[in-house]
Amino acid sequence: MDTVVLPVKVMRCLGVQLVLVTNAAGGLKDNYAVGDVAVIRDHIALPLLAGKNPLVGPNDEELGPRFPPTSNLYDASLQDIVVQVAKNLQFEQHLHLNATYAFVSGPQYESKSECAMLRLLGADAVGMSTVPEILAAHHAGMAVLCLSLITNKVVYFDEPIAENGKKTKKSIPVNSSSHANHEEVLQAVNSRGEQMVQLVAGVIQKVGEDYLPLMDELKPICLDPKGRVIGGNSANVDKKRLGLMTFCPYHMMKGVLSVPTHCLIMGGVLLAAGAVLGSRMGTAGAK
Repeated sequence: MDTVVLPVKVMRCLGVQLVLVTNAAGGLKDNYAVGDVAVIRDHIALPLLAGKNPLVGPNDEELGPRFPPTSNLYDASLQDIVVQVAKNLQFEQHLHLNATYAFVSGPQYESKSECAMLRLLGADAVGMSTVPEILAAHHAGMAVLCLSLITNKVVYFDEPIAENGKKTKKSIPVNSSSHANHEEVLQAVNSRGEQMVQLVAGVIQKVGEDYLPLMDELKPICLDPKGRVIGGNSANVDKKRLGLMTFCPYHMMKGVLSVPTHCLIMGGVLLAAGAVLGSRMGTAGAK
């Protein structure tokens, strides 16, 4: 997961304030057709709930808080911008609003029962990407806009069998679709690709004009590793524990070994000079 979200963290360090994410997704709702675009306003991420989460591990306080909320991850005003641009492109009939995206790990397409479960949970589209990246972006303070291109209709029911035991075209419901395959997904992406490019380009222009000027500037990220705080706020470090560690032989030796060589040499020379001077002063006092 660290590798997956690394580009997002790099963008944040470069000062990026908003990320627009697109993906290919399977349509779970009956009125979602291949080639439609869903504006994601919420998500269900079972792998993240099970611990496969990009925020697991020591928290980087420079990027964001330890426990960020996600109920405010998607901004409704960004969806309004998508609607305006889609109307200008006469694309609104293919646009679905307030969609919920279900994130699964894959890499296989879902079974019928899994798709039925996701529908029952309230998901409108399902895919194998996106949520880790947008969660990392939200954690770092960036605004998020997500568009899903519906590239296939998921299968969540068994195809009816005729009396003779054979499947026939007449026995299959009108809204039935073939089983998902990667070639179908790529074909759908290619057929709708040009319109998606126009939609995304228009949204980017509109966001730059109407949305970004109203955003608060994000604080600069310290790129010096020595000045970063990983795993907690330095102000909250247990000072008593640090004091005990000072007298721990292990930490004392570790501290000595981590000192640069020239410092060790200078320290040794000063100690030797002090020992010689002390010895002579002791001899003079005895006389």
